[in-house]
Parts: sequence; C-alpha cells; structure tokens
Amino acid sequence: MRCYTITRAGAREGIAVLDDPALGRVVALGEAGRGRLLTKVKLDGRRPPSVVDGLVHRAAVAAFEAPAGVRRHCLVAPKDEGDPRVLLRVSTSGCYTRNTLGRVTVVAGEATIVTRGHGAEGAAGRLGDWEDVLVIAAPGSAIKVKPYGGYKTPPYVAVVGGDGTVSVLPYEDWQASQGAPELTEL
Repeated sequence: MRCYTITRAGAREGIAVLDDPALGRVVALGEAGRGRLLTKVKLDGRRPPSVVDGLVHRAAVAAFEAPAGVRRHCLVAPKDEGDPRVLLRVSTSGCYTRNTLGRVTVVAGEATIVTRGHGAEGAAGRLGDWEDVLVIAAPGSAIKVKPYGGYKTPPYVAVVGGDGTVSVLPYEDWQASQGAPELTEL
C-alpha cells in the first residue's frame, strides 16, 4: 500500500519513522504523558518496509498478539505491490483552544482505523485532546478530519482516488460534491 501523512497542510507521501532505543524503528502516534496515549507501531524485523529519508512510502500492516494478550500492529514490506488501498497516518493536531477535540471519522467508502494514539493540552491532559491514527482506506473512501482547535480549525476530508492518490479538501466542498440528500415525504 502507498503511505501518506494527512495534516491540516494537506496530504504528503510517506509516513515518518523514528528510532526507538527499545523497539528499533517505529511510527509514533500521539504523545506520552498524563491524559495522553503514545502508541508505537514498530517496523517488522524480519520483513521491514524500506525507509528512505526517514519515511516509509510503501507498507502493509500486520497484527500480532503481544505477550499480555493484547493485539498489536507492525508495518511490514507489502507482498502485493498492486494493492489499491492506501495507509494513512492522520493527525488531528491543530491549535490550542481549551476544551476542544480533534477527531477522525470515516464518512464514505471502505476504511478501517487500525490503531490510534492521542495527544492533549495541559499538565493532566484535560484541556483538550487530538487523535493520531493509522487508517487503511480503499479507493473511493473519504475520511473526515476535525482538527483540534474549535472554530479556528475547520474540518476537511481526505479522499482516496482510484489511482491510489490522496487529496485533501474542505468538508463543505466535499459535501457539495456529494449532491443534495434525497428527501422522503412523510
């Protein structure tokens, strides 16, 4: 699957990888600390995806059961290069606005949120929070992103094209392109 990072700035090819002293290379979702959740998705040691300039451009997701019986995920080199789906890292971080939430919602097509982390504001993480998720999306899928920041950060939609590209547009524009809903007389 092709990999993209989705932020308020738009869609960018590749997902950033960090070096973790305990796990090796990982994709870090969210933040560590009180009221936050840092999820580390490691790159498989036996069949890792290639990393170029700190970014993974093609990967598949594999699930495994950790020793405590918890389901975990890792990124592996894709077996099927022709897979039309894409792997998206979607961050809803925005700008500080007290008591606001950043959320990701699948609004059209087939898409699955694989795993998530989240960040927050305030020492205890109670002033507002935002999600950081990995999503597997098929062509034709639309993922609505409401960034953290309230009225200062309008929602947008990441749309997966039939050729595996991803475009980002304002939510209102996407809604208008979907046409008016059918009215049913009561």
